[in-house]
Amino acid sequence: MSDETYLLQRIMGLETELSYFAESSRQQQIRHNTEISRLQNDNRKLQARLGVLQAENNTLLQNENRKLQARLGVLQAENNTLRVQQRGMMLLQLALLMGIP
Repeated sequence: MSDETYLLQRIMGLETELSYFAESSRQQQIRHNTEISRLQNDNRKLQARLGVLQAENNTLLQNENRKLQARLGVLQAENNTLRVQQRGMMLLQLALLMGIP
């Protein structure tokens, strides 16, 4: 076998190996691209779900805040009523102590 024949066979063998590795790399890139697409799609779904949950959470917080504000208003009104009643009782006691019927 001449050197030229050997080199030609060697080149052909390397071309075959290169072709195999190129195809293998291309298949791997396709798998990676598919996985990236799937992950991006999952991420979009999760982002949408997160938006829905955040909106629900905000609604719940607003409703709870309204309830607490209303309850605070009731308690403040009750407190004011009790203060007025307490002052009235103190004035009545003072009047009784002073002998005012």
